[in-house]
Amino acid sequence: MDVVEDIADDFENYEDDTHLGYTAEVFDELVTKEEEPTRFQRANPFNKLLPYSDVLEVEADAMLADIKANLGRCVMQRDIKIGAVAWTKMLHKYIILYDLRFTKEDHIALIKLLYELMTIPNLETGLIVSFAYRLFLLLRERYQQGNKTWKPRIPDSHKLRDVDIDAFVNSLMPIVLQCIFHINRPESFGNAVQNLANLRPNVVIPRILEKIYPSIGVDIEPHKFQHAMANLMDVARPMILGSRVVNPEYAYVEGPQQVLPILFSTLSGIDLNDFIKYMYAFACLGLYATMIPIVDCSGCTAPDLTEDERLVCEQTSKFEDFVLQFMDKNICRSGSIRDRFLLIEML
Repeated sequence: MDVVEDIADDFENYEDDTHLGYTAEVFDELVTKEEEPTRFQRANPFNKLLPYSDVLEVEADAMLADIKANLGRCVMQRDIKIGAVAWTKMLHKYIILYDLRFTKEDHIALIKLLYELMTIPNLETGLIVSFAYRLFLLLRERYQQGNKTWKPRIPDSHKLRDVDIDAFVNSLMPIVLQCIFHINRPESFGNAVQNLANLRPNVVIPRILEKIYPSIGVDIEPHKFQHAMANLMDVARPMILGSRVVNPEYAYVEGPQQVLPILFSTLSGIDLNDFIKYMYAFACLGLYATMIPIVDCSGCTAPDLTEDERLVCEQTSKFEDFVLQFMDKNICRSGSIRDRFLLIEML
């Protein structure tokens, strides 16, 4: 028995054999209709900038014709599980490549088709989800086409005030501080810390550091060191920006002055005998190293430096000491010549 007969057997228990009749009629009209390129709703404008844009037009026409013809054929032959799923995925790919490069009539017909497919009686859940997702994409694009200003205007009386954000952040901080070193904390905890630190750096970051600093550099449980490094990475951006954050009135101004102490504290995690701890330390070091220039600026005499900037410049004189300690831990103490060369390549 071929694939079409298998699919037909799977769907022979449908109570309404005419359920797909309307869909077939829609696609008979859709497939036989001649299209004018000027009638397309919206084409991908970037495709025109490609050197082979003329070829893309031909390929897009052929791809759309194949999608319409094969979707219609799958519906007529009741090839739902395999054929219809495959060609609706191809429709999704077409939209990604060419945007809404089909007519308004095609758009409406495709929406009707996917709705008919999604509402087939006794359809498997996986197929419903697949068709529903493609239907959502088409409906979303259709809605956005007709409603350029679909977002409702928020009344001033309903907007969040600074005092509301302060209250929100402060209400969550006790929970955050309690969960910092919890061995079973959820994976989303880091995202929560990051978002809170972006909202109110001056409230979140100093309290995080106050909790973390005493536990770094001493012989603690490995999971505590890992969580400490993870939290330092979560607050890295607003801390390094200091007063340059979007809302300077809520900035953690002393943040840039904490960078070097953090870099030195991560050195305690560089232990070749504890790979997980080693990788967390390297991840934290790598993140901070990509966000700051490791340059000695202690000799800077620019007249427009603020007091905080001057202190940060003075601190950079310790970069050389940090690099020497880093090299000592990673190269001089590695077990073999081969390990040393591997570490040098990593650096």
